[in-house]
Amino acid sequence: MKILNNYLLPILILWITLGELSCKKRDIKGEVVTIGNVEAFFNSDEGKVVVPADTNYTVSARELTVSLRTSFSDVVTKRFDMAVRVDNDTINHMIAQNKLPNTILLPAGSYKVPSSLDVLYGLEHLDFDLKIDIQVLERNYGKTLAVALELVSPSKGNKLDKNKKEVIVLINTAEVLNPKDIHYIYFSGAGNIAKLPEQGKTYSQTATSLNVPVEVTLAGEATGPFQVDVSSMDSDTIQNLIDDGTLANVVLLKEGTDYTLPASLNFNAGENTGALDLKLNSAMLENNAGNKLALALTLQNTDDHLIDSTRSTMIVVIEDPAKLIEAVKYLPVQTPIIITGFFASPR
Repeated sequence: MKILNNYLLPILILWITLGELSCKKRDIKGEVVTIGNVEAFFNSDEGKVVVPADTNYTVSARELTVSLRTSFSDVVTKRFDMAVRVDNDTINHMIAQNKLPNTILLPAGSYKVPSSLDVLYGLEHLDFDLKIDIQVLERNYGKTLAVALELVSPSKGNKLDKNKKEVIVLINTAEVLNPKDIHYIYFSGAGNIAKLPEQGKTYSQTATSLNVPVEVTLAGEATGPFQVDVSSMDSDTIQNLIDDGTLANVVLLKEGTDYTLPASLNFNAGENTGALDLKLNSAMLENNAGNKLALALTLQNTDDHLIDSTRSTMIVVIEDPAKLIEAVKYLPVQTPIIITGFFASPR
């Protein structure tokens, strides 16, 4: 029996020692921690994170990046994962109850958030990014955008703080965006009456048409390529401008017979200005030698950015077609000519 005790005692001591050591690990600071499950929760102010007040964020020409933090009740002693779920019902319910004034739900497809979080050993907190398309902020400038995120399904026996497992992110667009940086598309000469083209400016012509470039501008930092649709305004709109005195003693031109224009204008990546080619019919100019001519253009749709509704219309007036007629009749084909006139836009 004594021999057996002498044999088992060291094994028992070793087993106890290993058991004690197995219950202790060191965190990233080198401090000994006891193995155990943790509770995960969002860092927030009573369940809300207001951007820009309550968190770090960055704004680029393409997206808003919001940093969100999850914390743990103790240092994590074993790696685990948990999912992140979007809870639209919470936001819709709060908006319906007027608990979120001047707020709209962040549209699906306009943002990205990780579907799961990989929590490593030794962490006390874990940050992740909510990335939001800048266009949705620009389209809703002046309003608050809201999204609710919930932590779910932590693995390996870890739990969630039921009172802090969800966070509502509120984005104040008026404070995040600078109005001068919003990507508006507009006619460069809209908003006032100006003599365009400028005196001395040259334009190309053919035997059948005169080409007048009409400039369009993109405000803000130019990014990738995009296009904007262009069309003629309906005759009733132009007639209203005649009736209210904006236009007087003019002959209204018809698209397709008196002039043509492209259906859209393409911007290359990195460009803030572009010009659409308005082609005036040479025969039409000759037939209206003694008249003042007018047409109206409008920007309608774009596959990127925003159209500035206050500067989306351009009224083109040719005060003296006779000067153009002579140039078109006698100058060789493709010879640049000079045209005078002005462009205007209703206020």
